[in-house]
Amino acid sequence: MRLSPLTLIFCITVFVYKACFAEPIPVTLKTQTFYDDRNATCVAYFTEAVTAPDVDEESTDDCRIIRIRVEKLTTDSGNDHAAIIQFRPMRTGAIELPALEFKSDTETLSTAATQLTVSERVKSDRMQLRFNVDSLSELYVGQAVRIDMEWSSDLPASALRSLRINPNFFSHDAIQIVIPRSTEEEELQMGLPIGGRRVIARRQINPEQPKELGTVHLAIYVKFLEAGIYTLDDLSLECSIVDQASGDFDRYAAHFNNGLFEEVDTFEKYERHYTTTKPIEISVLELPKEKQSALFSGLFEPVHFKLSLSNNAVELGQILEVDIEVTSEFPHGMLDLPPLNLQPSLRAHFLVDSEIRRLWHERGTHFKTRIRTLSSHLSAFPALRFQVFDPQKNRYVWKETDPQSLRISSRDGINYIALSTFEGAQVPLVDFNEGIWYNRKRSTMNSLLQTIHSLLNDYFWLLLATGPLVFLTLRPLVKEWRQQALDPAYKKRARAYSQFKKIPEGSEIKWRAFLNFLATHYNAKGDAWTASDTRAALEEANVHSKIIAEIEAIHISTDKRVFSKNEEVTEISELNATARQVRAALAKTALTLVMLFGLLPHESVAASWSEAESAFASALATPDGTRQASAFYTKSALLFEAVAQTDDDAASAFYNAGNAWFQANRLGRSIAAYRKAARIRPFDEALLENLAAARALALNKVPEGRTSLQRTPSSWLRVVTIALSFCLCGTMLLYVRYESQRLRLLTYASAIALALSVVILGVRSGSSRTEGVITTNSVEARKGPAYAYAPAFDQALHDGLEFTLIDERDTWIQIELADGRRCWIPQSQASLILAL
Repeated sequence: MRLSPLTLIFCITVFVYKACFAEPIPVTLKTQTFYDDRNATCVAYFTEAVTAPDVDEESTDDCRIIRIRVEKLTTDSGNDHAAIIQFRPMRTGAIELPALEFKSDTETLSTAATQLTVSERVKSDRMQLRFNVDSLSELYVGQAVRIDMEWSSDLPASALRSLRINPNFFSHDAIQIVIPRSTEEEELQMGLPIGGRRVIARRQINPEQPKELGTVHLAIYVKFLEAGIYTLDDLSLECSIVDQASGDFDRYAAHFNNGLFEEVDTFEKYERHYTTTKPIEISVLELPKEKQSALFSGLFEPVHFKLSLSNNAVELGQILEVDIEVTSEFPHGMLDLPPLNLQPSLRAHFLVDSEIRRLWHERGTHFKTRIRTLSSHLSAFPALRFQVFDPQKNRYVWKETDPQSLRISSRDGINYIALSTFEGAQVPLVDFNEGIWYNRKRSTMNSLLQTIHSLLNDYFWLLLATGPLVFLTLRPLVKEWRQQALDPAYKKRARAYSQFKKIPEGSEIKWRAFLNFLATHYNAKGDAWTASDTRAALEEANVHSKIIAEIEAIHISTDKRVFSKNEEVTEISELNATARQVRAALAKTALTLVMLFGLLPHESVAASWSEAESAFASALATPDGTRQASAFYTKSALLFEAVAQTDDDAASAFYNAGNAWFQANRLGRSIAAYRKAARIRPFDEALLENLAAARALALNKVPEGRTSLQRTPSSWLRVVTIALSFCLCGTMLLYVRYESQRLRLLTYASAIALALSVVILGVRSGSSRTEGVITTNSVEARKGPAYAYAPAFDQALHDGLEFTLIDERDTWIQIELADGRRCWIPQSQASLILAL
């Protein structure tokens, strides 16, 4: 159907009128107070379905449109649809919410532009915030510091909403925050949001103005996990103040239901007040690595330990509960203890549970664990030692618990259960993957080997051709040596001829060498060689007669001069004999004096031995596990070791020292003493059993990377070698006398045994090494000879771990464990043993 021109003009006129003169759609604000950091909401209602405009195209510099959502209404209000508009003011002051165009199926609808006033936060003079630090002096890593937050205000508590306190150190990875459990009276407790947490603070109300907030106190404990300089900033507090406060501040029983946790109702008018305080700067130092033990608790002075047992009488193998009460200035969440299975005093007598329960108490923490008794040879639960750090004196100190009375009865006749029988009781070593190993030292031997390797490669063919040339050159000489070895007479003649050639011509010595050569050639003695013997020898050699006559004449003339001497000679044979007798007598007297002196008792050694035994007896008479008993055992061990240095029954002295160290729970020193005794008495069964018992208590579990055989000490190899040498001499003399086949075989066997012993001794001397054992409670192995290097293992090396010495640098030694892994430790933390 075609429209008439008049109808078409009418439709166009109506469309233009609606587009230009239609009233805009009003918006209803759902938010009464606007801020440039908070979203606001408004709603526009339509009588028909509409399509929302693009958000980015509608945003302006004053206002950013965040989201527009169109929903169908179900109420009979005359409006079918509503557009929910979320926006964010971009600045404070007067701004305009822009008009938005929505499209329906028939027309374009526009919302009305709306004027808004955007408020800004007000720095309040009616609120004060303070963060007070206990001490601004330097702290150490792991040392907690108390920060007291104080918030005071005279504003009505019921008008306060939406509290925000978010210090930046609450979210710092290297800072641990603990807010202790409140022990204040119920009426003084108040819930407080801070740093994303809900905590209980103490509210102090002014009795004259009970509706005011008053003063809020909160103790915050901060622990720094890394060294450095920390700035605690962003110390601000913001709170919304509603215009019309109604109701009570804490109208619910729960502490966390007060108005500070509530967001402001969007229909309420409110102001945002804030206050700040100055930042806090704290310097944190690294704890000294030297003298730090694996038993370092991470605690700082002042701290106190108190131990109690669940039962004072148990049977062997039964479980006992141990309670260690730690009292400190710092809260429960910041107190911890190292694993109790690291305690040397427990290792030989108890199996300790790896789990420790932590229970809160007002002044610290109760640490509870279970232990299983392994030995009935105890009359008291031993004292436990914990290392703590004293920041005032800048050094580590040891704290001890008091021994507790304990009676352990045997079970089925068994008095001891070995620690190694329990799976997982020992601590395996795990490599620490960070850090680098130490720099290598320049070695002369390595340089020499590298030079030889280069020469062999550069002159390979020349050196290859040198072999045959050397063989052809030395072949005649080797044949001569063989002829001399096969023919003793030929060897004598060759030596005589060689001596004869060395003497210059024209001398009487040359003549005598000549006669000796002739005599040796005919197997005669040089002194009995006559002129006629010379003629006969020369004639047999077909020498010219004239030369024979000349040589014979010389021989006769020489004999006349020798045998016709008339000079008188002083006889001194008797004096020589007398001197020999005096010398022999003096040697016998000196030997007798030395032997007699060795048989005399050494008074100083005897006195030291007696003192050592007395100290050991005193320790036995003192209750086990006490500090006094440990002191007596230590004194006894040191005295026995001093006796051993005098070589007066050193094996027994070292054996006793090992027993004393074992009783004092010094496992490493005990193993070192037993091993020194075993060098002298390698076949002593009691000694070897004690050494095995001490080794069984070693805490570190290091797998054997290579087969290790029990080696006989070199001192005993030398004894065997001397005995074999005498045996060989005896069998050789017997063989010369009787020349029997059995004696010949016995001589061969003795010679082979002696040669084998000498070879083993030579190899042992060439491969001698120094071994050692860790003697301190624990030491952290490093990847280089300084504390600056990274740890070699995740776990510490503990008392009793044995090793082989590889290198020494200043006060550090490089060691190799049984599985071949190497690391560095301070030399003072170990005892070295020369493995002979």
